[in-house]
Amino acid sequence: MQTIIRSAIVNSQIRIQRKRLLPTAGTIVTGVGQKVTSNQTVARTNQNTRFEILPLSELLQLSPAEVEASLTVPLGSRISQGMIILEKKARVARNLTYESPYDGELFGINNGRVIIKQAGDVFELRAQLPGRVVKTISNQGIILETFGALIQAVWSTPADAHGPLKVLAHTPDGFIFPEQLTDDLAGQILAIGHVDQPGILEKAADSGIQAVIVGTMPASMYAHALTCGITVMVTNGAGIHGFSDAIFQVLKETDGLTASLFPAGAESSRPEIIIPQEKKATNESMSPTQPLAPGHQVRLLRRPYTNQMAEIVYIYKHAQLTTIGSRAHGASVRLESNQVVFVPFANMEAII
Repeated sequence: MQTIIRSAIVNSQIRIQRKRLLPTAGTIVTGVGQKVTSNQTVARTNQNTRFEILPLSELLQLSPAEVEASLTVPLGSRISQGMIILEKKARVARNLTYESPYDGELFGINNGRVIIKQAGDVFELRAQLPGRVVKTISNQGIILETFGALIQAVWSTPADAHGPLKVLAHTPDGFIFPEQLTDDLAGQILAIGHVDQPGILEKAADSGIQAVIVGTMPASMYAHALTCGITVMVTNGAGIHGFSDAIFQVLKETDGLTASLFPAGAESSRPEIIIPQEKKATNESMSPTQPLAPGHQVRLLRRPYTNQMAEIVYIYKHAQLTTIGSRAHGASVRLESNQVVFVPFANMEAII
């Protein structure tokens, strides 16, 4: 029997390709093969576009057909305020003209009403990652390739973040006090094993810290994280256990490097921490659709082994009796203590 369980990427050095997409159709300003920096603009678009309707048939006492025949610029043309956009020839009197009251584009005409499209604010899409453009997606964005560490988390606030990574936790479940957040940490992304005080997130925001990565938080903290004013990313969920050993090891290895945090969305099904590095050698990660097999690494999700890393030893073909008396499909796994225990598939996550 082939078994596929949910998975999370925790890898210190792999090839990473990610989409960077505009919120609305726009213009791509980079090309395939081009190297970009994190802050470089790769595409831009106009947001908050407004449409102004000019009822020229009523204003000028012309029929809709006369309005359409008298336009001096074709549809789709750029126009500026004061430009003559309509001129009705007259045999005796002076020609009848109309000047545009707006800058924009002559967008359309309907029953004697002229529609002008006004450009809104310019939105610039930045790469957020150093790397090379490997593909452009027409009017939408790019696909960027980089090399480095990738950690998939379980929850994040909506905004992304970018800055130097500072690991404050000395142990996977390490915590800090608000007074430890000093002004010299401004602009950085902090990694803390466990946070259970709203005051820590408030002090982080007041100190100009870009984001906080935590292993675990109490369930009551999640609503507060959404309103604290900075990006908060949780790698291991609710509880008090902190980071899993695999995630903590990757964070320690990349301490001091620049990290980019992305919430779940169109570009990824899970929140992600990406930490680019110069090194080009890469590890081959297991495919998310690859069947589970002996030797694969998993993270255990439930008590009494929450957040422990383990190795698959044997996969059972039939449901086994659990410690609570029910039966479940699962596998025997070897813990870091070398103890072998049975764990249901529902209580584990493959690390790829």
